[in-house]
Amino acid sequence: MSVVGYDVIEMFARIFFLNIISYPSFTVVMLTYEREAVLINALRRLKGLPHLNKVVVVWNSPQPPSDDLRWPNIGVDVQV
Repeated sequence: MSVVGYDVIEMFARIFFLNIISYPSFTVVMLTYEREAVLINALRRLKGLPHLNKVVVVWNSPQPPSDDLRWPNIGVDVQV
């Protein structure tokens, strides 16, 4: 195989591995309804989870979260 052939293979390998290895992340979606303590404990367990990009909490209640609810810092965005 020529040097040019190896260059093409290397180029495709770099593109392939950069797209897979450099950006491995996922989002957790959590549904909750009037279970604030359970939700907060579940969020705390996500802290330090490798490749976690963000958490989306689907607040399935007619009442918004209480003002005194303290969202834990888990190292990623938590969107409600």
